[in-house]
Amino acid sequence: MGGAPYRLMDKQVYLEVFESGDLLSTRRVLNDLIDSQDAKIYEFFLKKGQIDADGVPKPHKDSGLAGGGGAAKRSKLYAFLVLVATAPAETKRPKALEIPNIHKLNLTKMKFPELPEEIGLLSELTELKLHFCGLSDLPDSFSQLTKIQACGLEGNKFKVLPRAVCSWQHLKHLSLDQLPLQSLPPEIKQLIGLESLYIRGCKIKQLPSEIGELPRLERLTLINLPLKALPDSIGALTNFKKLDVSDCAALTKLPPSLWDLPNLEVLHLTLPLKTIPLQIKQLQKLRTLTIDNPELSQVPAEIGQLASLESLTLKNLTVQELPKELGNLQSLQSLYIENGSFDHLPETWSALSKLRVLWITSTPLTSLFSLGGLSLLETLYLYDVPISERPDTTGLAKLREVTLEHTNIP
Repeated sequence: MGGAPYRLMDKQVYLEVFESGDLLSTRRVLNDLIDSQDAKIYEFFLKKGQIDADGVPKPHKDSGLAGGGGAAKRSKLYAFLVLVATAPAETKRPKALEIPNIHKLNLTKMKFPELPEEIGLLSELTELKLHFCGLSDLPDSFSQLTKIQACGLEGNKFKVLPRAVCSWQHLKHLSLDQLPLQSLPPEIKQLIGLESLYIRGCKIKQLPSEIGELPRLERLTLINLPLKALPDSIGALTNFKKLDVSDCAALTKLPPSLWDLPNLEVLHLTLPLKTIPLQIKQLQKLRTLTIDNPELSQVPAEIGQLASLESLTLKNLTVQELPKELGNLQSLQSLYIENGSFDHLPETWSALSKLRVLWITSTPLTSLFSLGGLSLLETLYLYDVPISERPDTTGLAKLREVTLEHTNIP
């Protein structure tokens, strides 16, 4: 057997990696090291170089639980997740196994029929990634992982959120991506430390009102969901800073309480909304706004009253005009327009004195507003815009990048 054990976990649960041509001999050595009849050994076949910086096996197409015994025909790297559930505390082990507590565990794409209960012994674990592991549930022992701060459950088979997850009161970041989840339980309110919730590609039609009882929630991302409504309780999230709702085709209106969020800074709306209410002007701390919506009948002039707005993105709009009041956005630094239907922009926009980036693509503009007042402009990008005259950039001393492609400029 070549090489020393690769040490990762604590004195009761640890990962060992050996290079050997004989699997059975390696198992015997492990059993001698553990010196306990209560140990459970889970085996992974790995190729050389498949251990990442944290000591966690990197996923590859041959990853998976090993079956049975037998000897390897050629030298491979073997990883053993060794779980000592009931070993006496006085069990003596060589110094080679006096190893630090594990804080991060990444088992991405390692297929398990079910996760071993003993992983719940990793009391210092703060980050857990279980992406594409084929899991339908988590062991009850996972409720003991009280220090978990970040968890990703992407691409598994959970139809309901595992009960253990709702017991992690120190959890800050939860990612639910590509899961057959149909709902979230009311118990989600127990995640009193949750700051960021990411949900994408699930079957959730309605969020529980208990979302509004998450006192520290700052960021909510909802992408490609069959949502029909957002709970009005969202207005109770006084620390809420970022909302991204994209590709939710059944969501055609937003709760009135959304416009009362006092600290909202980022709002991304890729939704088939017919209107955006004038109450949007109440979001006085909003810094970034994205509107991507071919169904929108009008861009509200009240956006021009968002005194803190620094970045505005307008995509796929079928409106024929944009409001002149947007020229009042004295904090605006970046303006992105993509796939618009209008042939001109208001001349009042020449008053956007703090604008640094003007980016327009795939929009049938025949002329551009005067750029003379944009003294801080650094980037001008026009692509697939049929203007026929080169924009006058005289006096724009900070302008560093000009791109004019697929235009009608001679």
